Amino acid sequence: MAIVIEAKEKKGINWFAGLMLIVFIIIVGITAYLLFFSKTPLLEQISSPQLNVNNQISQLQIQSQIQAIAKNQLYQSLKEYATLALPSESFIGKANPFTK
Repeated sequence: MAIVIEAKEKKGINWFAGLMLIVFIIIVGITAYLLFFSKTPLLEQISSPQLNVNNQISQLQIQSQIQAIAKNQLYQSLKEYATLALPSESFIGKANPFTK
């Protein structure tokens, strides 16, 4: 029996896979730069304080509406028919779940 050794043909480089890898690395690099290292746009710097003021105003309006409802005579005349039962310790479980 003879052993036949043949030289393997070298396959060419897969240029498409290499190009796609380079494009992927470039996209990840650009995304990381824009996300972590670039300066904030001027629009966000200008609009952020205005949004904070609007948010504070809306919270004050909500608080004033809550106070108006709580002071309403009709709301105060309502009765509580069902009591809220808080769960007991036996219902919740052990105080320390890691003990036996």
